[in-house]
Amino acid sequence: TSPKLRFYISQLELSKTHNVKIMEAKLRSSSQELHKMKCAHERYAKSRWNLLTKEDQEEVKRRGWYSALGGDDDDVKEQEEKEHKNHVCRNRGVAGVKRK
Repeated sequence: TSPKLRFYISQLELSKTHNVKIMEAKLRSSSQELHKMKCAHERYAKSRWNLLTKEDQEEVKRRGWYSALGGDDDDVKEQEEKEHKNHVCRNRGVAGVKRK
């Protein structure tokens, strides 16, 4: 980690006006602030996910690490269900009727 970054993070953590406890209290007391924080985390998680190759994404899913990257495991289950339905439709068709 960058020494400058460590310094600035330490300064923030020690701050009398913007330390972690104060920020946590603000999030607990304001649903608007909590929503903004969740949205920021979701955007960050999506940008990190998009940095991975498709192969790496599959490996992350296989190992069950998706939530560690800020994703929701329910998203993975939902995506897997969609992929399964698409596979079934491509290979068996809908209601037994296959496209030509």
